[in-house]
Parts: sequence; structure tokens; C-alpha cells
Amino acid sequence: MPRWNRLIAALTLAAVALTACTPEDNADPGPEPSSTQEVDAEGRLAVSFRMPADFGETSAVPLPMLVSESYRTPRIIALKDVTSVEAIMVVSYALPQDFTGATDEELIAKIAEYNTAAGVTAKGDPILAIANRHRGFVQSLEKNTDGKVITFESTYLFFGPNLVQVVCQWDEMPAELGDACETVLRSLKVK
Repeated sequence: MPRWNRLIAALTLAAVALTACTPEDNADPGPEPSSTQEVDAEGRLAVSFRMPADFGETSAVPLPMLVSESYRTPRIIALKDVTSVEAIMVVSYALPQDFTGATDEELIAKIAEYNTAAGVTAKGDPILAIANRHRGFVQSLEKNTDGKVITFESTYLFFGPNLVQVVCQWDEMPAELGDACETVLRSLKVK
């Protein structure tokens, strides 16, 4: 794909992600996490979302980045009946640091650390986002794997000592993936 087409595709997906991460009204982003949230034995939050049309569960798509080794088995879904990789990954992490009360600057600095550790290249700064009343940041990223550039957006949602990451990775169909990503982000439930 020519460079300018990739840029247009990336900007289109970014616009869709921002729309998906913005509430339809000016609702309060919701309460901070409480001790009633559902966590597993290692302290990771349970996460659910509505499955987008034409997508299904898969284990054939690897995560383009991991933030921590302490993660709950990710839910990975991909567009069915296509030869390209159009996938969404939702991962819940237990972190060694509690981010309750952290400033935006501190969270953005932590995101930069995660990106560096994962070997991904940021394609712009993290942007403040809301995903189904959960406040976080979204950022466009790239990773070179085996000579192929993987393009994706990562939404980071911090909940005290937990992080929920939604990765929307597209190959040839950014519009279709953008719609599906919007479905996941708008329906995301952190238990």
C-alpha cells in the first residue's frame, strides 16, 4: 500500500477510535474502581464486551505487545473469512504499581515505558479517551515483525493497580476494523 494510502487509513482509524472512545453524551466517566470489582487470584480484572458482527474468537493472532507478564489470558477476536489480519485483543493486567490518583502526565510517561519495553514505535502522542465511561488514553503504534510492519491502536485504561488494554490491529481493512473496534470499546465492561 502506498505510504499516503497508509497515512489516510491510519487517520481514518484514529478518527473512528476517537469516536468510539468518546461518550455519546457528556456523562461522568464513572466511579473509580472499588474493592467489589471481580479479580482473579493474581489480582487481574475481569473484562467483557459485545462481539462485533463477522468477528470470532481466535488463537491464531499473536499480541503485538505485552505490557507485563502478569496478564489474564487475552480475548482475541478476528474478522472471519479474510486472508488479512484484522483483529482486536483485550488484555487485563495486574501491575506492580497502583495508579490511583496518578496525573495524566504520569500515565502518559508509563505508556511510553510500556511502548519502549515492547519494542513498538509510537505514531503520535497518547490522546485522552473514554471507552464506555472508562477514562484512558489511545495511541497509534507500529511494530516491525519479521520484516512486516504491524499497525495498531492501543487503548490504555488504568484502574488503580490494574490496566485493561484494547489493541485494534488492522492489515488491509481499516474501516471494517474501526467499526468493530468501536463496538468493543463502547460495550467494554470492566468487572
